Amino acid sequence: MLCSYQCGIRFTLLRLLQLSTTSLVVASYSELDSVKKNRSAFGIPKNGIVRRFQESVEVIRRAWSEETVSFSGEHFQLENVRVSPRPVQPNGPRIWIGAISKPGLLRAGRIGDGWPTDNLHGIETTREWAKIYRQSAVDNGRPSEVALARSAWVAPSQHEVADKWWPCVKAFYKPYVQLGLFKDTGGVDPSGWRFEQAASGRLIAGTPDVVIREIEKYQTEIGCETMILMFRHPHGPDHSDVLRCIELFGREVIPRFK
Repeated sequence: MLCSYQCGIRFTLLRLLQLSTTSLVVASYSELDSVKKNRSAFGIPKNGIVRRFQESVEVIRRAWSEETVSFSGEHFQLENVRVSPRPVQPNGPRIWIGAISKPGLLRAGRIGDGWPTDNLHGIETTREWAKIYRQSAVDNGRPSEVALARSAWVAPSQHEVADKWWPCVKAFYKPYVQLGLFKDTGGVDPSGWRFEQAASGRLIAGTPDVVIREIEKYQTEIGCETMILMFRHPHGPDHSDVLRCIELFGREVIPRFK
């Protein structure tokens, strides 16, 4: 479970759809929707079975919007299935579809309600992918929403960002460097990176004024409607530091965007 900011907190439940039974997904999201309006983000693994995924989305949408559903497909067979409790939102929660390739972006625009970005690629790549996704949504007569994911930190000083948060982000990046990402940073070994090498167009971190300017830049460049900000990574910072960061973000940053 993670939370995203859109002038408030919304519940977002992520699930690898190919690894779940469709009936379990339908019931899980319907129950969550009855508790709080939310967004759903279904990611597509690189070796995902596209047809299974597309069938799953079709079944889920029908189950959320119809009293009973019967379906006979390549991967799923259902007979008079009924969802209870019913979703609060008409036709069920929105479905976000993750994608980091052109076929995936086209698919997200064709059958999804939104596209959540990753927090690894820079602003130039993300901007071009957003264009592909949005055009696909237009071509298929569907709504579009870009949920921009970024690693983020807000602190009283830039010194805290560099000393307390940046080492944790570097450690998080290391396996992705080995996969060939971050070629724009000027080196393959993240242990020697400076914050400035990776920050531009990829991170949102600094004092409240800096973070506000960065968010405004992404809104202008990407046109994102929602932002998913990750304040903590597997290597830290400590929980108490994260709580102070979130409190500062809520006090100094969020009010600027209400």
